[in-house]
Amino acid sequence: MIASHTPDVEWVLRRNPDYHIPGRPYVDEIRRPILSDTAAITAALRSGRLDAGATSDVNVAQQLGEQGLNVVENPGAPVSFYINPTREPFDDVRVRKAVVAAVDWEGMGESIRGKFNLISLMRPDTSTAALTPDEVRGLRRYDPEEARRLLAEAGMPEGFSTTLMVQRVDDEDVREAQWIQADLAEVGIQAEIEIVDAATGIQRRRNHDFALTKALRGVHLPDQVWRDFQPDSIENYALIDDAPLNEMFARTRTETDPAVRDEVYREMQRHMESDIVQALYPIQRFDYSVVNPRVQNLWPSPIYQGKRLSEVWLSE
Repeated sequence: MIASHTPDVEWVLRRNPDYHIPGRPYVDEIRRPILSDTAAITAALRSGRLDAGATSDVNVAQQLGEQGLNVVENPGAPVSFYINPTREPFDDVRVRKAVVAAVDWEGMGESIRGKFNLISLMRPDTSTAALTPDEVRGLRRYDPEEARRLLAEAGMPEGFSTTLMVQRVDDEDVREAQWIQADLAEVGIQAEIEIVDAATGIQRRRNHDFALTKALRGVHLPDQVWRDFQPDSIENYALIDDAPLNEMFARTRTETDPAVRDEVYREMQRHMESDIVQALYPIQRFDYSVVNPRVQNLWPSPIYQGKRLSEVWLSE
């Protein structure tokens, strides 16, 4: 049960004496400090002040594993990137294409996440319709010269200034934004970074209160992915309303052959990358649960935690 919550500081959970399974939960209290700084989390895990934590930095995870902590790797949420087509100059598809071509997304994944999947919109761990890395490279080429050409064609050969809102969950989120900022500057786009917390980021995306924004999008199955891009969806942050995309989505809801449905999903991804260019999930990160060996029966779960917390116990 929630005993207390201090915003930006800590959650405290207490054992429910009336839990439906006699003798459970085993532990009397779980304290969950709110930490977003990778260095602070790493130091707390190393010292034993934290029994369990998480990171999306593969190098940190490997170091902690070498120090005797238990590390479990799980495919994580995709990084999400949205362009608001109602904000000038992003109402011009050439400018949107220039933004995407200017950023070395694969280099960003290699340098900042260490381990990642290069994806379009579908996750390879949950969908057979995910595009291969080579297909993604063909659709989303890192090409600063092409970005400059598109900007000149759109009447902005000297570039322009804009803002990049980044939802900060961990240090890597900010470092990715800085990578994007540096790449955009190379083609003349000066992007001022605005860092926000998760609640603010979600609300502002839903209100379309951004020019460019980067966050994470924890969608798993194809219908979840494509429901986001329907005109009536509250999660349609980039205001996508595209007749061919809507028609393809409708086909996937009636097609019974999985292979045919997967091909429609692949065509939808190609259309999003080549023609719409308002939303992309450029890379999928990996998450690492890090647990002190004294903690037993704590199993990583991407969403649900109730059952696993009721089973946790501590060894000597």
